[in-house]
Amino acid sequence: MTPGDIEKYIHTINIYKPDLIRGYAGSLYEICRYAEKNNLDIYSPKVIVSAAETLDDEMRDQIERVFGQKLYDFYGSREVSNLAGECEDGLMHSFAFWNYQELLDGHNHPVKQGEEGKVVVTNLFNYSMPLIRYEIGDMAVLGPEHCSCGNVLPTFEKITGRITDHFMLKNGATVPAEFFIHLLGVVCNTGEIKQFQVIQEDYDKIKILAVVGAGLTDEYRKDVESKIKVAVGSDCEITWDFVDSIPKTATGKYLYTRSLVRK
Repeated sequence: MTPGDIEKYIHTINIYKPDLIRGYAGSLYEICRYAEKNNLDIYSPKVIVSAAETLDDEMRDQIERVFGQKLYDFYGSREVSNLAGECEDGLMHSFAFWNYQELLDGHNHPVKQGEEGKVVVTNLFNYSMPLIRYEIGDMAVLGPEHCSCGNVLPTFEKITGRITDHFMLKNGATVPAEFFIHLLGVVCNTGEIKQFQVIQEDYDKIKILAVVGAGLTDEYRKDVESKIKVAVGSDCEITWDFVDSIPKTATGKYLYTRSLVRK
């Protein structure tokens, strides 16, 4: 998504005037960030749906502000298709008629409301390759049993990301991807950092890939490092790697965090 590409997308949206726009959360965010920064008008559809990537609060605010419409998040996976969709009241409703989903802790016990757990899926439609209690690698927070919107389907408060997005510590604790997104994402809006990816290479070794603009100071870098050490550990080794671009995955997703540590 070069600046030229983004301007073509905005032009197409403005010409076509779609009722619904659905896209990767990260792609929608980048289009809206570019449009706002360059004072470009963009057509406001009736509905905006984000999918494929974890949507954080900053991304949601940016997309809704630029498009001028409420954003609805959607959750699915390639293995088991559609999993959940967001309602008017902001909860994700699990499509229990399509896939039976459980949120389990590290000991495979069900989590309580408000607690985070790994998503475990049993599909109810695939007769050629049934997946039973299949761990798809995602994390989510369990929502209330009843939603004020009136929908009777089970709820998640939010999808928090991939297990590999979370950084695991030696003591078994985890640091969520959102910590790094909020820590570094603020500077993306100022142009000092255009893109970033934080990689946990080992329990006490972190690399930050960064595409930088103008004005990234040593003072800011030291501040970021000190906050990471509070969360991860004071003995953590942090290195910066300034690059021209950050590659996406084979499916086109842009990852803010990657953990190479396995249980």
